[in-house]
Amino acid sequence: MTDRTQADVEYAQRLRETGWTNLTPEEQKEYLAGLKGCLNTSDLLRIENDIQILLDVLELDGTSYVNNVPALPTASYFGNLSSNVTAIREAYCVHADTPQVPALPYNTWQAYNAIEQILNDVYEVVSAQFSYYAGNEIYAGDTIGLLL
Repeated sequence: MTDRTQADVEYAQRLRETGWTNLTPEEQKEYLAGLKGCLNTSDLLRIENDIQILLDVLELDGTSYVNNVPALPTASYFGNLSSNVTAIREAYCVHADTPQVPALPYNTWQAYNAIEQILNDVYEVVSAQFSYYAGNEIYAGDTIGLLL
């Protein structure tokens, strides 16, 4: 998710200030589903999953919390996350507009947009390097006499 905005944060703050008992059933459902303006466990799980995939594909050393995101992330956790994202960004080609790895602490929506954009861009570039052919015949130029 790379489309978080200040409006998302303000909406989440408004819901929190309103209080659970004063929220409409729709707002409660939305709140429980994970608001875009908040850092949710689902966000960290998605980020850690993306990190693990890229660490594996790029054959990088790193420790991902893919199956073990802490309930209360610590400074050590975020340091590890930053190290992984930095290693991934530096290990492969990125787009010209791929953001730099944000500085710690990760306490803004812009930082999380940047982290997820970096992971998305590296994955996109890596994926573009592979082409798959799913046909039932292999073509090697034999019909035009190029095989020697």
